[in-house]
Amino acid sequence: MALFGAQLGTGATRASIALQVLNSPAARQHWIIALIAKYLHHASPRFVLYDGQDQVTASIIGSDEYCRQ
Repeated sequence: MALFGAQLGTGATRASIALQVLNSPAARQHWIIALIAKYLHHASPRFVLYDGQDQVTASIIGSDEYCRQ
């Protein structure tokens, strides 16, 4: 919060700060946990963190755990 407040104070736009939040490692982790919950029905992030959604989804759907369902 302090970082974003300081950025706003130096002229950063709210949109640029929102993009930082959306592209943060924490946001990515939430997204991956949501995909795992959708396909595997639990929230254990045991998968390699790839760059794209298609790669993460393929990793989950291609897993032995998913195939056993």
